[in-house]
Amino acid sequence: MIRILIVNDSKLTGGMVACALEDEPNMEIVATATTIEEAKSYLRRGNIDLALISSRMPEYGAMDLINHLQDSEVKIVLMGLSEPENQIMEYIEAGIEGYVLRDGSVEDLVKAINFMDKKEAQIPPGIAYDLMSRVAELSLVLEKLNSKELIQNEELTSREKDVLKLIEEGHTNKEISDKLVIEIGTVKNHVHNILSKLNVGTREEAASFFALIKARKS
Repeated sequence: MIRILIVNDSKLTGGMVACALEDEPNMEIVATATTIEEAKSYLRRGNIDLALISSRMPEYGAMDLINHLQDSEVKIVLMGLSEPENQIMEYIEAGIEGYVLRDGSVEDLVKAINFMDKKEAQIPPGIAYDLMSRVAELSLVLEKLNSKELIQNEELTSREKDVLKLIEEGHTNKEISDKLVIEIGTVKNHVHNILSKLNVGTREEAASFFALIKARKS
């Protein structure tokens, strides 16, 4: 039995999803939450196997909850995505096990949950290509990290570290600007300095570096 928490800021939509899934023989709807804090409260009880999270949660709430679940055994399926493939990749890198597009059906949602439960993945060709590219990119970053070529003598400032952390979480320059309450031009300058100091060519490589550093420290 897959014990499910539904997270959607619309109580009506969350209830409709619950009704659509409650007749599935291998699924149990444990609770529905309309806020991230409410979702975290349910998760602390420890009886959740899967969180169905709406990508439309306000204040970057979906990514906040995904990051909160990184060290847990709770699986994540993201609902309602309509973003371009590169943004879907950001969610995959953040730790989701499956997703359903905004124009997806209940059948698509059930398939995504069952694929996740069987530890399988249904990946469109465009996403598969991006995943292969990211694996190659991570390999290059890891090679640089192991050879100690990645970091130059200059250290990142505390603000640059804040920006890098948000880059790794998948935030755009505009979102970083809003979160840190700084001008978007200032964010761009920080990103440029980060890439220069880490000796990488793209923000994706910088995010990969940050993720590898976190993994080594854990």
